[in-house]
Amino acid sequence: MRLGEVRVAEDKDFQDLSSLVDNQDDWRLEYCNSATRVWTKDMGNDEKMIKVTTRCPDVEAATVFDVLNDTGYRRHWDKHMIAGSSLGCLNPNNEICYYAVSCPAPLRNRDLILQRSWLDTGREFYLLTHSVSHQLYPPRKGYVRALNYLTGFVVRPVSAQGCEVHYVAHTNPGGQLPGWLTNKVTQVLAPKMVKRLRKACVAYPAWKRRHDVDFKPWIYPEQMPSERLDVAMCNRNPLDECLPPVDESEIQESDFAESNLLNAEDE
Repeated sequence: MRLGEVRVAEDKDFQDLSSLVDNQDDWRLEYCNSATRVWTKDMGNDEKMIKVTTRCPDVEAATVFDVLNDTGYRRHWDKHMIAGSSLGCLNPNNEICYYAVSCPAPLRNRDLILQRSWLDTGREFYLLTHSVSHQLYPPRKGYVRALNYLTGFVVRPVSAQGCEVHYVAHTNPGGQLPGWLTNKVTQVLAPKMVKRLRKACVAYPAWKRRHDVDFKPWIYPEQMPSERLDVAMCNRNPLDECLPPVDESEIQESDFAESNLLNAEDE
């Protein structure tokens, strides 16, 4: 779906996501270990799309799908999440939400307005997001409004107890960032992100048994909030809402000495 477009995701949108994670044309392998691979693709204007594939032999595909959709659990395991809230639903598989994330000082924190769309085909699980706007959530003081052209997950079972997770993202974090940070994203942050996700998935069943064990609105539509989205509140172009870019290009890697986010060591 296009940036700013608000509509119910169709089968073709998820099929396009599946093709994107499977197609290797013009992708450059940046990182590889026994479980995880990271590729990048040049998107022009100094922007890159990133793609990650990782194997989780001890996690069921349905559990990954639960973790990606359970916002209550995300507040538990995602230490960079500042805020997250639903702004309304298009239907039981599509919602608009607000998300704010902390960045290590001296970077500014980021926030986004996203449409989230998800699908369980019975064979594979999909999550698809992109940036939209909402009149009640314009750019906020103290945050840089990021743009998400596309972020998606495709989760596929590979055994009775294991799965393969495919992640692809094309985002503009806003501001003017130093070039070295792109290398950190591909070489360090992306592998750490999927490792953190796998750990969260391993711990999820025990956590869920203690927290609303039967509450899974991404599976049971009758549990979705009854509030429907007023699409007229989302009629602005997200590009038009972005404030003048904050210049963070002079930030040096040494400025993050106290931040484990940019530390290559495993958590």
